Amino acid sequence: MTRFEERLLASGKVSVEDLRKVQRVQQERGESLERLLIELGFMSEDDLLVLLAEHYRAPVVNVKDFPQQPPTIAGINPGFFRQARLCPLAVQDGQLTVAMADPGDLYMIEAMEKASGLRLVLRVARERDILDMLNTYYADGASGERVAGGDVEEVEYLEDDQEDAEHLRDLASEAPVIRLVNALIARALEQRASDIHIEPFEK
Repeated sequence: MTRFEERLLASGKVSVEDLRKVQRVQQERGESLERLLIELGFMSEDDLLVLLAEHYRAPVVNVKDFPQQPPTIAGINPGFFRQARLCPLAVQDGQLTVAMADPGDLYMIEAMEKASGLRLVLRVARERDILDMLNTYYADGASGERVAGGDVEEVEYLEDDQEDAEHLRDLASEAPVIRLVNALIARALEQRASDIHIEPFEK
């Protein structure tokens, strides 16, 4: 059991049986635990945000905390922001502050850092607030100038460029096998396992 799962149970919002049901669905669909807790109705988004903020030490932000205009980051398509459920808030001193619906998505965080060249500072926000603000920022497609690092560069954002979002995801995960191995290692570390045994499937 991960530390976040322990925090969930300690909160009293989710029972052991509830958690097992969500984990079974998670194994079938490969989606994040946090997202499924809300989608399956086991937790409200507001309750989950509080736990996420505590666990990841990332303050909760509301729509009023979003800037009027987002910072411009060269070479990153807004389609990636939507897929990652992530919204850029500010760039300063080599750091990019972002609002995320799932701050535990390490693959998206790593992909964003690699693509932007900036270290991410996390904030937690409701998914609908993030998507609403992204729609406001990039409603008509946009071009901008990169100010981080002092270089000015015209950037054209393509509204529905799914390939770009997938490419940025691949920067972090490289391959499904690596994603699976990373998940196994992370769970083993959380459970303080001394070693890992993997048995091949028999046909």
